[in-house]
Amino acid sequence: MNLVEYNERNIITLSEDTKWVLVAEDIDSVSASITQAFLEDKEIPCFMVNQMDRSFTVMLGKNCVIKIYVPLDVYQQAYDLLDTNLLTTDSDIEIENI
Repeated sequence: MNLVEYNERNIITLSEDTKWVLVAEDIDSVSASITQAFLEDKEIPCFMVNQMDRSFTVMLGKNCVIKIYVPLDVYQQAYDLLDTNLLTTDSDIEIENI
């Protein structure tokens, strides 16, 4: 899991009253699901966007990024919780450089 620093380019709007911001990315769907469950357990709403390219049988690098979004007003809380409570995984390795 990679934490994503706040950036206005990472904000999406799904409804008029709620803005969501990217808080983490992962290339491992299991790790991303654990991250989502962790945030939900802490009562932080979140959702995943799976950008896997299903035309490839082998998923590498940016072809399989899973993004986790949280509401803008709880971004810092979510970021801090993830930063202090979740361990990094092997998915943090830059696959393109292997």
